[in-house]
Amino acid sequence: MDAVTVPPQTYDGLIELITSSHNHMPKRLRDIAQFALANPEKMALDTLAELAESADSNPSTMVRFAKQLGYNGFSQLQNVFRDRLRGNWVSYESRLTDLNESSSEDIFDSIVMSAARSAMAMRDNLNKADAKVAAGRIAEADVVWLAGSGRTEGVATYLSYLLTRIGIMNRFISLSPSQSLQELSLAGDNDVLCAFSYMPYSDVTIALVDAARRRDLDCISITDTEVSPIIHGISLFLKEEDYAGFRSLTASMNLAQYLAIEAGIQKRSMKG
Repeated sequence: MDAVTVPPQTYDGLIELITSSHNHMPKRLRDIAQFALANPEKMALDTLAELAESADSNPSTMVRFAKQLGYNGFSQLQNVFRDRLRGNWVSYESRLTDLNESSSEDIFDSIVMSAARSAMAMRDNLNKADAKVAAGRIAEADVVWLAGSGRTEGVATYLSYLLTRIGIMNRFISLSPSQSLQELSLAGDNDVLCAFSYMPYSDVTIALVDAARRRDLDCISITDTEVSPIIHGISLFLKEEDYAGFRSLTASMNLAQYLAIEAGIQKRSMKG
């Protein structure tokens, strides 16, 4: 892979570049890319030496990664992560203040349109064959273990509700870091982990997927990029739109609904 001539100055642009370049990078740089996306706060705040140690790499390779992406050095790359962090510090109160000039009707319409764009984008871009395979794995599992925290907690909870109503055994994993791993350790050989996480990725969900990977437990990962740290097993990719900093969950809920319905249909056919 040739170095990029003009590096992106925004976090979204950086994500697009890493995603498009990831498969062409040497393995050491791919590992750093995955570490960087999984730990954006550390990338913004830690020193180069601290980051190299955390990424199980060395400072010169970290600098090489930055230059491969077109930056003059590591500090220029780190500034992109710092800008992202400053942007994330905008409180919800400030986001509401930014909407003071918008009418109630405009806000409502914009939220609905944002949700519709999320759903339509998933319809056009989701690998439906993989989604059907994922539903089949849910149908044949003894227990479906569900992981989601932050804004994806509601999606995992909704899928748990649907699966329970359909008659598929499932368990929502605790959000406690230590307890969640203890719970997943009870999973059987024919169980499956279904994990939801989008940027910024949940540390708890990452740890659960890593644990599933170590013990070769089947996994369905619902995430947003091909360099997501929770990729393992069957991976389904989608992105949600946002309005004024408030991100939709429409596509995620639609996908949860599909997985439950399709799993229910396949499970019924298994019974003959």
